[in-house]
Amino acid sequence: MRPAFLLLFALMMCFTSAALACRYNASPSERIYKAKARIDTLVVGVVDNARYLTSAAEPERAWSATVRVQKVIRGKTFSANFEISRTGQSSMCDDGVKLPSVGDKWALYIRHTNGGESVELAYPVAIAADIDPLFQTTPHIR
Repeated sequence: MRPAFLLLFALMMCFTSAALACRYNASPSERIYKAKARIDTLVVGVVDNARYLTSAAEPERAWSATVRVQKVIRGKTFSANFEISRTGQSSMCDDGVKLPSVGDKWALYIRHTNGGESVELAYPVAIAADIDPLFQTTPHIR
């Protein structure tokens, strides 16, 4: 009985980890298109600080950055700063966008939640402006 249980457990763990893996890594244009139906606000901000969260020895490096809002393109925001991040892991559908530099401009797609706001999606303005028609009305943002 015990070997059958161990085999069943091992198979279950294999299927569970496979279910957590990224099945399809969408392009930035697909991500922006899908996120636009869920977002309440689009802002452009500047990166005030950025840091890696994992060591240089890691092949896929997670990072986090603080973005200060400079301009609201659509909607309204109650926050002046937002945290953005990437896991660095393609198996978790990370899009591979590299650590930003201080001063870089980013587009933040924000969703209003119960009592707060959260960044649904974030891309450098150079990427978002080429994809999202909302930037056509504000071409000086780039």
